Amino acid sequence: MKRLTAFVKSAAKFFYFYPVRFGVRLLPLGASYTVGGLMGMAAFYLRGRKRKAVEQEARLLFPDAADKDIDSMVRMTFTNLFQKEIETFFYPAMNEENIYGIIGIEGIGHLNEGIASGKGTMLVFAHFGANQMVMPAIGYRGFKMSQLSAPATVWTDILGNGQNLIERKTMEIKWRCEQSLPVKHINIFGSLKEAFLCLRRNEILGVAIDGGGGRERVSVEFLGKKAFFSTGSAEIALRTGCTVLPTFVLRDAKGYNTMIIEKPLPCPDVRPKDRQGRQRANAAFIRAFGQRLEPYVLKYPCHYLDFLSLRTFMAGLGDASFFADGQSPPVDDVVNMDSLLCQEKVR
Repeated sequence: MKRLTAFVKSAAKFFYFYPVRFGVRLLPLGASYTVGGLMGMAAFYLRGRKRKAVEQEARLLFPDAADKDIDSMVRMTFTNLFQKEIETFFYPAMNEENIYGIIGIEGIGHLNEGIASGKGTMLVFAHFGANQMVMPAIGYRGFKMSQLSAPATVWTDILGNGQNLIERKTMEIKWRCEQSLPVKHINIFGSLKEAFLCLRRNEILGVAIDGGGGRERVSVEFLGKKAFFSTGSAEIALRTGCTVLPTFVLRDAKGYNTMIIEKPLPCPDVRPKDRQGRQRANAAFIRAFGQRLEPYVLKYPCHYLDFLSLRTFMAGLGDASFFADGQSPPVDDVVNMDSLLCQEKVR
Protein backbone atom coordinates (compact mmCIF):
# COMPACT_ATOMS: atom_id res chain seq x y z
CA MET A 1 0.00 0.00 0.00
CA LYS A 2 2.86 2.38 0.84
CA ARG A 3 4.46 1.73 -2.54
CA LEU A 4 1.18 2.44 -4.31
CA THR A 5 0.73 5.68 -2.37
CA ALA A 6 4.29 6.76 -3.18
CA PHE A 7 3.72 5.96 -6.87
CA VAL A 8 0.50 7.98 -6.98
CA LYS A 9 2.23 10.96 -5.32
CA SER A 10 5.14 10.78 -7.75
CA ALA A 11 2.78 10.54 -10.72
CA ALA A 12 0.85 13.58 -9.46
CA LYS A 13 4.07 15.58 -9.10
CA PHE A 14 5.19 14.56 -12.59
CA PHE A 15 1.84 15.70 -14.02
CA TYR A 16 2.00 18.93 -12.01
CA PHE A 17 5.55 19.94 -12.95
CA TYR A 18 5.41 18.93 -16.61
CA PRO A 19 1.99 19.11 -18.37
CA VAL A 20 0.47 21.55 -15.84
CA ARG A 21 3.58 23.76 -15.74
CA PHE A 22 3.46 24.36 -19.49
CA GLY A 23 -0.35 24.45 -19.65
CA VAL A 24 -0.88 27.24 -17.10
CA ARG A 25 1.70 29.44 -18.83
CA LEU A 26 -0.62 29.49 -21.86
CA LEU A 27 -3.34 31.06 -19.72
CA PRO A 28 -3.66 34.67 -18.56
CA LEU A 29 -2.16 35.01 -15.09
CA GLY A 30 -5.57 35.69 -13.52
CA ALA A 31 -6.93 32.45 -14.94
CA SER A 32 -3.87 30.56 -13.74
CA TYR A 33 -4.53 31.83 -10.20
CA THR A 34 -8.03 30.35 -10.50
CA VAL A 35 -6.45 27.03 -11.51
CA GLY A 36 -4.08 27.30 -8.55
CA GLY A 37 -7.02 27.89 -6.22
CA LEU A 38 -8.84 24.82 -7.55
CA MET A 39 -5.69 22.73 -7.15
CA GLY A 40 -5.36 24.01 -3.60
CA MET A 41 -8.89 22.92 -2.80
CA ALA A 42 -8.23 19.48 -4.29
CA ALA A 43 -5.04 19.17 -2.23
CA PHE A 44 -6.96 20.19 0.89
CA TYR A 45 -9.05 17.04 0.56
CA LEU A 46 -6.39 14.70 -0.85
CA ARG A 47 -3.36 15.58 1.28
CA GLY A 48 -4.68 14.58 4.69
CA ARG A 49 -1.33 14.56 6.48
CA LYS A 50 -0.44 18.01 5.19
CA ARG A 51 -3.90 19.29 6.12
CA LYS A 52 -3.53 18.01 9.69
CA ALA A 53 -0.08 19.59 10.00
CA VAL A 54 -1.37 23.01 8.92
CA GLU A 55 -4.44 22.64 11.14
CA GLN A 56 -2.22 21.89 14.12
CA GLU A 57 -0.32 25.14 13.57
CA ALA A 58 -3.59 27.06 13.24
CA ARG A 59 -4.89 25.68 16.54
CA LEU A 60 -1.63 26.51 18.30
CA LEU A 61 -1.81 30.04 16.95
CA PHE A 62 -5.54 30.51 17.67
CA PRO A 63 -6.43 28.09 20.50
CA ASP A 64 -9.85 29.67 21.08
CA ALA A 65 -10.90 29.82 17.41
CA ALA A 66 -14.04 28.00 16.28
CA ASP A 67 -13.64 24.89 14.13
CA LYS A 68 -15.17 26.65 11.10
CA ASP A 69 -12.62 29.46 11.39
CA ILE A 70 -9.72 26.99 11.63
CA ASP A 71 -11.09 25.14 8.62
CA SER A 72 -11.26 28.41 6.65
CA MET A 73 -7.64 29.28 7.56
CA VAL A 74 -6.42 25.87 6.42
CA ARG A 75 -8.35 26.02 3.14
CA MET A 76 -6.98 29.48 2.37
CA THR A 77 -3.47 28.27 3.23
CA PHE A 78 -3.75 25.55 0.58
CA THR A 79 -5.11 28.05 -1.93
CA ASN A 80 -2.23 30.46 -1.31
CA LEU A 81 0.31 27.64 -1.43
CA PHE A 82 -0.73 26.51 -4.90
CA GLN A 83 -1.13 30.02 -6.25
CA LYS A 84 2.41 30.65 -5.08
CA GLU A 85 3.57 27.50 -6.86
CA ILE A 86 1.81 28.62 -10.05
CA GLU A 87 3.71 31.92 -9.86
CA THR A 88 6.98 29.99 -9.87
CA PHE A 89 6.11 28.64 -13.33
CA PHE A 90 5.60 32.21 -14.56
CA TYR A 91 9.01 33.49 -13.39
CA PRO A 92 10.66 32.96 -16.81
CA ALA A 93 7.83 34.88 -18.49
CA MET A 94 7.94 37.91 -16.20
CA ASN A 95 9.56 41.09 -17.50
CA GLU A 96 9.76 44.88 -17.16
CA GLU A 97 6.48 45.36 -19.02
CA ASN A 98 4.14 42.86 -17.37
CA ILE A 99 5.41 43.06 -13.77
CA TYR A 100 3.12 46.01 -12.97
CA GLY A 101 0.09 43.82 -13.68
CA ILE A 102 1.43 41.04 -11.47
CA ILE A 103 2.53 42.80 -8.27
CA GLY A 104 2.13 46.34 -7.00
CA ILE A 105 4.28 48.19 -4.47
CA GLU A 106 3.24 50.40 -1.58
CA GLY A 107 5.88 52.45 0.22
CA ILE A 108 8.40 52.61 -2.62
CA GLY A 109 9.32 56.06 -1.30
CA HIS A 110 11.05 54.33 1.63
CA LEU A 111 13.15 52.39 -0.87
CA ASN A 112 14.09 55.52 -2.81
CA GLU A 113 15.10 57.24 0.44
CA GLY A 114 17.23 54.25 1.40
CA ILE A 115 19.06 54.36 -1.94
CA ALA A 116 19.55 58.11 -1.55
CA SER A 117 21.35 57.48 1.77
CA GLY A 118 24.18 55.85 -0.19
CA LYS A 119 24.89 52.98 2.22
CA GLY A 120 22.85 50.27 0.55
CA THR A 121 19.36 49.04 1.39
CA MET A 122 18.35 45.76 2.94
CA LEU A 123 14.82 44.42 2.45
CA VAL A 124 14.11 42.07 5.36
CA PHE A 125 11.11 39.81 5.14
CA ALA A 126 9.75 36.52 6.39
CA HIS A 127 8.50 33.41 4.61
CA PHE A 128 5.15 35.15 4.70
CA GLY A 129 2.93 35.08 1.63
CA ALA A 130 4.57 35.12 -1.78
CA ASN A 131 7.86 36.40 -0.36
CA GLN A 132 9.83 35.35 -3.45
CA MET A 133 7.81 37.83 -5.51
CA VAL A 134 9.93 40.55 -3.91
CA MET A 135 12.68 39.63 -6.39
CA PRO A 136 10.82 40.23 -9.67
CA ALA A 137 8.92 43.18 -8.15
CA ILE A 138 12.21 44.95 -7.43
CA GLY A 139 14.41 43.64 -10.23
CA TYR A 140 11.98 44.34 -13.07
CA ARG A 141 11.44 47.88 -11.84
CA GLY A 142 15.05 48.67 -12.65
CA PHE A 143 16.67 48.25 -9.23
CA LYS A 144 19.83 46.16 -8.78
CA MET A 145 19.17 43.47 -6.20
CA SER A 146 20.92 40.46 -4.67
CA GLN A 147 19.08 37.80 -2.69
CA LEU A 148 20.47 35.79 0.22
CA SER A 149 18.80 32.40 -0.12
CA ALA A 150 19.16 28.66 -0.29
CA PRO A 151 18.63 27.04 -3.71
CA ALA A 152 15.52 24.89 -4.05
CA THR A 153 17.82 21.91 -4.68
CA VAL A 154 18.95 22.11 -1.03
CA TRP A 155 16.06 19.73 -0.29
CA THR A 156 17.95 17.02 -2.15
CA ASP A 157 20.82 17.43 0.31
CA ILE A 158 18.49 17.52 3.33
CA LEU A 159 16.27 14.56 2.44
CA GLY A 160 18.90 12.50 0.59
CA ASN A 161 17.50 9.08 -0.21
CA GLY A 162 14.11 10.28 1.01
CA GLN A 163 13.62 11.89 -2.40
CA ASN A 164 12.95 9.91 -5.56
CA LEU A 165 14.02 10.87 -9.08
CA ILE A 166 10.83 12.82 -9.87
CA GLU A 167 11.07 14.81 -6.64
CA ARG A 168 14.70 15.70 -7.37
CA LYS A 169 13.76 16.79 -10.88
CA THR A 170 10.94 18.99 -9.59
CA MET A 171 13.37 20.78 -7.27
CA GLU A 172 15.72 21.33 -10.21
CA ILE A 173 12.85 22.81 -12.23
CA LYS A 174 11.94 25.20 -9.41
CA TRP A 175 15.55 26.29 -9.08
CA ARG A 176 15.84 26.96 -12.82
CA CYS A 177 12.69 29.08 -12.64
CA GLU A 178 14.11 31.05 -9.69
CA GLN A 179 17.40 31.59 -11.51
CA SER A 180 15.50 33.33 -14.32
CA LEU A 181 14.64 36.21 -11.96
CA PRO A 182 16.54 39.53 -12.34
CA VAL A 183 18.59 39.22 -9.13
CA LYS A 184 21.92 37.81 -8.09
CA HIS A 185 21.48 34.77 -5.83
CA ILE A 186 23.89 34.50 -2.89
CA ASN A 187 23.91 31.05 -1.29
CA ILE A 188 23.24 31.50 2.42
CA PHE A 189 25.34 28.41 3.17
CA GLY A 190 28.40 29.93 1.46
CA SER A 191 30.46 33.11 1.77
CA LEU A 192 28.56 36.32 2.54
CA LYS A 193 31.23 38.53 0.99
CA GLU A 194 29.02 39.34 -2.01
CA ALA A 195 26.23 40.48 0.34
CA PHE A 196 28.52 43.13 1.83
CA LEU A 197 29.79 44.14 -1.62
CA CYS A 198 26.20 44.51 -2.81
CA LEU A 199 25.47 47.05 -0.06
CA ARG A 200 28.81 48.77 -0.59
CA ARG A 201 27.73 49.34 -4.21
CA ASN A 202 24.55 50.97 -2.80
CA GLU A 203 22.36 48.19 -4.20
CA ILE A 204 19.52 46.24 -2.61
CA LEU A 205 19.96 43.07 -0.58
CA GLY A 206 17.00 40.79 0.17
CA VAL A 207 17.10 38.63 3.32
CA ALA A 208 14.48 36.25 4.76
CA ILE A 209 14.93 36.58 8.49
CA ASP A 210 13.04 33.53 9.77
CA GLY A 211 14.66 30.71 7.76
CA GLY A 212 16.48 27.66 9.07
CA GLY A 213 20.00 28.78 8.11
CA GLY A 214 22.56 30.55 10.28
CA ARG A 215 24.72 29.46 13.19
CA GLU A 216 23.67 32.09 15.71
CA ARG A 217 20.12 33.04 16.59
CA VAL A 218 18.36 35.09 19.17
CA SER A 219 15.18 34.17 21.00
CA VAL A 220 12.55 36.92 21.10
CA GLU A 221 8.87 37.15 21.95
CA PHE A 222 6.80 36.35 18.87
CA LEU A 223 3.16 35.29 18.64
CA GLY A 224 3.04 34.84 22.41
CA LYS A 225 6.02 32.47 22.51
CA LYS A 226 9.81 32.52 22.37
CA ALA A 227 10.99 32.11 18.79
CA PHE A 228 14.46 31.75 17.30
CA PHE A 229 15.47 34.12 14.50
CA SER A 230 18.82 34.17 12.73
CA THR A 231 21.03 37.14 13.64
CA GLY A 232 22.66 37.25 10.18
CA SER A 233 20.65 40.20 8.87
CA ALA A 234 21.21 42.14 12.10
CA GLU A 235 24.98 41.58 11.87
CA ILE A 236 25.06 42.77 8.27
CA ALA A 237 23.05 45.87 9.17
CA LEU A 238 25.27 46.70 12.14
CA ARG A 239 28.46 46.30 10.13
CA THR A 240 27.33 48.30 7.10
CA GLY A 241 24.95 50.90 8.52
CA CYS A 242 22.59 50.21 5.61
CA THR A 243 18.93 51.19 5.55
CA VAL A 244 16.75 48.26 6.68
CA LEU A 245 13.18 48.08 5.36
CA PRO A 246 10.68 45.45 6.58
CA THR A 247 8.84 44.11 3.54
CA PHE A 248 5.65 42.04 3.29
CA VAL A 249 3.70 40.60 0.36
CA LEU A 250 -0.10 40.32 0.56
CA ARG A 251 -2.34 38.45 -1.88
CA ASP A 252 -5.92 39.52 -2.55
CA ALA A 253 -8.90 37.29 -3.34
CA LYS A 254 -8.13 37.35 -7.08
CA GLY A 255 -4.50 36.32 -6.55
CA TYR A 256 -2.94 39.74 -7.19
CA ASN A 257 0.02 40.56 -4.92
CA THR A 258 0.93 43.84 -3.27
CA MET A 259 4.38 44.35 -1.76
CA ILE A 260 4.38 46.65 1.24
CA ILE A 261 7.67 48.38 2.10
CA GLU A 262 7.48 49.79 5.62
CA LYS A 263 9.50 52.56 7.24
CA PRO A 264 13.08 51.66 8.27
CA LEU A 265 13.99 49.66 11.33
CA PRO A 266 16.23 51.53 13.78
CA CYS A 267 19.86 50.45 13.42
CA PRO A 268 21.77 51.16 16.67
CA ASP A 269 25.39 52.29 16.58
CA VAL A 270 27.56 49.75 18.45
CA ARG A 271 31.34 49.62 18.82
CA PRO A 272 32.82 46.69 16.82
CA LYS A 273 34.57 45.10 19.84
CA ASP A 274 31.62 45.44 22.22
CA ARG A 275 30.35 41.84 21.99
CA GLN A 276 27.63 42.20 24.63
CA GLY A 277 26.50 45.45 23.07
CA ARG A 278 26.27 43.76 19.67
CA GLN A 279 24.22 40.92 21.12
CA ARG A 280 21.80 43.39 22.69
CA ALA A 281 21.63 45.31 19.42
CA ASN A 282 20.97 42.11 17.46
CA ALA A 283 18.18 41.18 19.84
CA ALA A 284 16.63 44.65 19.59
CA PHE A 285 16.82 44.50 15.78
CA ILE A 286 15.15 41.07 15.59
CA ARG A 287 12.54 42.03 18.18
CA ALA A 288 11.65 45.16 16.20
CA PHE A 289 11.15 43.11 13.05
CA GLY A 290 9.06 40.53 14.93
CA GLN A 291 6.81 43.33 16.15
CA ARG A 292 6.26 44.39 12.52
CA LEU A 293 5.65 40.81 11.33
CA GLU A 294 3.29 39.65 14.08
CA PRO A 295 0.25 41.81 13.16
CA TYR A 296 0.46 40.55 9.56
CA VAL A 297 0.52 36.91 10.70
CA LEU A 298 -2.45 37.42 13.02
CA LYS A 299 -4.45 39.21 10.33
CA TYR A 300 -3.42 36.94 7.44
CA PRO A 301 -2.58 33.55 9.03
CA CYS A 302 -3.07 31.74 5.71
CA HIS A 303 0.09 33.51 4.51
CA TYR A 304 2.24 31.91 7.25
CA LEU A 305 0.73 28.63 8.45
CA ASP A 306 2.42 26.59 5.73
CA PHE A 307 5.83 27.93 6.78
CA LEU A 308 5.15 27.14 10.45
CA SER A 309 4.17 23.58 9.52
CA LEU A 310 7.38 23.27 7.47
CA ARG A 311 9.51 24.37 10.43
CA THR A 312 7.77 21.78 12.61
CA PHE A 313 8.45 19.12 9.96
CA MET A 314 12.12 20.14 9.79
CA ALA A 315 12.41 19.96 13.57
CA GLY A 316 11.28 16.34 13.26
CA LEU A 317 14.24 15.73 10.94
CA GLY A 318 16.68 17.08 13.51
CA ASP A 319 16.66 20.81 12.76
CA ALA A 320 16.25 23.24 15.65
CA SER A 321 12.68 24.22 16.43
CA PHE A 322 11.41 27.66 15.43
CA PHE A 323 9.57 28.10 18.72
CA ALA A 324 11.44 27.45 21.96
CA ASP A 325 10.33 25.08 24.71
CA GLY A 326 10.61 25.48 28.47
CA GLN A 327 14.24 24.36 28.56
CA SER A 328 15.48 26.86 25.99
CA PRO A 329 17.52 30.00 26.72
CA PRO A 330 15.84 33.14 28.05
CA VAL A 331 14.39 35.69 25.68
CA ASP A 332 17.04 37.91 23.97
CA ASP A 333 19.82 35.35 24.57
CA VAL A 334 22.01 34.71 21.51
CA VAL A 335 22.65 31.00 21.08
CA ASN A 336 24.89 28.87 18.89
CA MET A 337 22.62 26.52 16.95
CA ASP A 338 25.17 23.69 16.80
CA SER A 339 25.26 23.66 20.61
CA LEU A 340 21.46 23.82 20.87
CA LEU A 341 21.00 20.94 18.44
CA CYS A 342 23.38 18.81 20.51
CA GLN A 343 21.34 19.58 23.63
CA GLU A 344 18.10 18.60 21.88
CA LYS A 345 19.56 15.29 20.71
CA VAL A 346 20.68 14.43 24.24
CA ARG A 347 17.22 15.01 25.76
